[in-house]
Amino acid sequence: MLPGVRELSHPGFARILRLELGSTVAFLAIHATRGGRSFGGVRIQEYPSEQSALDDALALSRAMSRKMFLADLPGGGAKTVVMRPPDAQRGEVLTRLGDVIAKLDGAYHCGGDLGYTAADAQALRARTEHVAPDAIGHYTAATVFEALRSTCQPHVVAVQGLGDVGRPLAERLRSAGVRVIATDLHPVEGFELIDPGLILEQEVDVFAPCAGGGVLSPSAVDRLRCRVVCGGANNPLTDHDVARLLAERGIVYVPDFVANVGAVAHGVCRASGVESQTSEHILAVGSRTRELIELATARDGNVLTVAIAEADRAITRFAD
Repeated sequence: MLPGVRELSHPGFARILRLELGSTVAFLAIHATRGGRSFGGVRIQEYPSEQSALDDALALSRAMSRKMFLADLPGGGAKTVVMRPPDAQRGEVLTRLGDVIAKLDGAYHCGGDLGYTAADAQALRARTEHVAPDAIGHYTAATVFEALRSTCQPHVVAVQGLGDVGRPLAERLRSAGVRVIATDLHPVEGFELIDPGLILEQEVDVFAPCAGGGVLSPSAVDRLRCRVVCGGANNPLTDHDVARLLAERGIVYVPDFVANVGAVAHGVCRASGVESQTSEHILAVGSRTRELIELATARDGNVLTVAIAEADRAITRFAD
């Protein structure tokens, strides 16, 4: 392995690397592999400490494995978390990361995540071929759309965040005759926008978190006025107990790793030479969501615990 790369260990993880990338530190966590491969995005953001960055990498890579195995995709889950570097050194940092990914020789295929830009992708591609194509958020929007409409017949949906996933999701919903109430940190023309602080309290059928994670805490659940939570954001709950609170209120929560599989499904199919099968994986999300809801309804209504159990069973059975 390259200089500045140190192996870490954590129970249940196939491989964890701490990367010194010049002006910053990153963590590359491979939770599990299938067929010798894993897939997961590159997240670049501010973190208060290395431990918080590592914790995020572990949680995100575990969620990626659950996403991959529950969708029966030919690969495991991984994630790279980069502590945001100074702008002047960003290109050098991504180039070094590309060298590490190339050295893994296909064991890890990366793509975009929060904070990741087209320039970052270009720097990575200069060093490795194992990089997903740009502008694939619409695939994730497609699977969120399928999951969402499998839960109910929505008339009004609140979309939190009109980025690479939220905007195409909002456009799909409007094309289907659904009223969309949205919020974003930046002005976006052509949408019914409200103050970001008010999005949780809207009287809607579905709340769709499509921005950062950790937006649903116990206090946030009390503010919700919806029947369903289903969006594209990774790890939208502050902890798993929030899913129980949602179920107690009769709000159906579709786990993120069930709904937002679209982009990685496309990336896996493309890397496997079967890109045409992407549409099959997208359409399968709706029926999978209904099955999980039915299983949860027969128990305590908590879809998250059912989905985790089903995903972890598949990981135990099929991981390398």
